[in-house]
Amino acid sequence: MTGEATFSAAETKAINLGKITYEEPGTHYYAVSETTQGAEGDGWTLDNEEAKTVTVVVTDNGEGQLEAAVTGVTFTNSYKANEITVDPAEKDAEFGIKNLASTTEDGKGHTFSFTLEATGDAPMPTGDGAAAEVTYNAGETGEKTIPFGKITYDEPGTYAYTVKETIGEYSEENGWTITNNNVGVTVKVTDNGEGALSAVVNGGTITNSYVTEDPNPHLTVVKKTTSKAKAADGKYALGEVIKYEITVTNDGNLTISNIKLTDTVTGYEAEDISSALDKTELEPGETAIAVFEHEVTDQDILAGTVKNEATATGDNPSDEPTEDEPGTTED
Repeated sequence: MTGEATFSAAETKAINLGKITYEEPGTHYYAVSETTQGAEGDGWTLDNEEAKTVTVVVTDNGEGQLEAAVTGVTFTNSYKANEITVDPAEKDAEFGIKNLASTTEDGKGHTFSFTLEATGDAPMPTGDGAAAEVTYNAGETGEKTIPFGKITYDEPGTYAYTVKETIGEYSEENGWTITNNNVGVTVKVTDNGEGALSAVVNGGTITNSYVTEDPNPHLTVVKKTTSKAKAADGKYALGEVIKYEITVTNDGNLTISNIKLTDTVTGYEAEDISSALDKTELEPGETAIAVFEHEVTDQDILAGTVKNEATATGDNPSDEPTEDEPGTTED
C-alpha cells in the first residue's frame, strides 16, 4: 500500500494510503515508512530513517456496528538552503571599487580608507571586516577593489549597504576631488530550490582625483598716502615730505621670493626701495609692507601734482614670469 502527499507551502496534510475494511473486532498494527529520498546538499531534512507504527483498534459497539480508533503517526520534513558566503574582494562580487583617476607628482603613495554600513538587519563581515583600505604606490592610478571582509547569508532576500570613504587629508582644500562617495550596494540572495543560495552583488565606484591649478605667480601692490599737506587746499608745498605706505600681496598660487619693489615718481628715475620691505618672500595670501617718503621739489611744483607708481616683481618656481598690478597715488 502506497500513498503520497503533495505540498506547495509549509503545511500539514494527511497521507492518503487508501481505504481499509474491517469485518471483525481486533487490534491491527501497520508499519508506515517514508520512501522519499534526498540528495546530499539538497537542503532537505527527511523523516525516513525508520518505519513508524500505526495502531487501529476495532471494537463492536453492541448495536451491530464496528468502530475503529486509529493512533496515527506524523512524518516531519523541513527544507533550508545551505548558506552562502560572499567575498567583496573577489571579481564580480565587489561591493566597492576605488578609482584613482589622477594623483600627486611628489613621489608619495596614498592610502584611502573605507567603511561599510548595513541597512536594517543585513549581515556584516565578522571582526574588523567592515573597514578596508586601498593603497596606491607613488604615481600609481587606476581601479582597485575595496577589500571588505567576507559576509555569510543564510536566508534569501535583498540586502542593502553603503560604502563610505573617509575624507581625511584627501579634501578639496588639499587639491583632491571625490566623486560618488556613499555608494549604495545591494546583494540579492535567491534560493534555487535545490538547497543552494546564490547571490548577485550590485556595487559602485568611488573616484578620487588630484587637481593642480595652472601656475599663477602674481603680486598686487597697493599704495596709499599716509601724510597730509599743511595747506588747507591739500596741496603740498616745496620741501614738504609726502609719506607713503606700500602693501605687496601675493594673490597668486606660488611662493614668490627675492621680491623687488620699485617706486617711480613721474619725472624722476625709478628707485629701488626693496630694502624698505619687512619681508621679501611671500607664500600665497601673505603680504609685505614698506614705508617710503618723497620730498616735494621745484619740479613737482611746476608739474602741479606728484604722481607716484610702485611696482613689484620676484622669483617663483615655475617657468611663468611674476606678474604684478602696480599701486599708484597722486598728491
